[in-house]
Amino acid sequence: SVGHSYTVPHNLYSRQEVEAWLRLLSEMVAARLRRYGREARIVHVYLRKPDMESVGQEKNFSVPTNDSTELFQRALFIARKLHYGTFPVRALGITARNLDPAAAAVLFPAEQKRRRLNRAQDAVNERYGDWTVYPASVKFAK
Repeated sequence: SVGHSYTVPHNLYSRQEVEAWLRLLSEMVAARLRRYGREARIVHVYLRKPDMESVGQEKNFSVPTNDSTELFQRALFIARKLHYGTFPVRALGITARNLDPAAAAVLFPAEQKRRRLNRAQDAVNERYGDWTVYPASVKFAK
């Protein structure tokens, strides 16, 4: 499995803050999946409240992915079932499991474009340092 979790320095109260952190974690996990040449079918989302109570859920998807945006969308789908935004969040995490080798080729032009974009982002970040290129929504979490 490939995952990342983080304890934030202050409680997150808004959905926007939680989503920004989920996006950041999705970027980190997806980048590592691509580096390892893997794709994940199962996505697990974990949220911990300030009182140390935690909630988590996972879902098995039929199509594996290592795309940052797709992983984030899957994490949001799961997080909505956890009713984030209705309680303060102090820590959160995303884990990708049930890993398959990454598909060598893709059929649809939109997916081909996403793969090229991911490769370009990974290349820039490897050359100039992590987080040289990232989605704008992540800025709220940084």
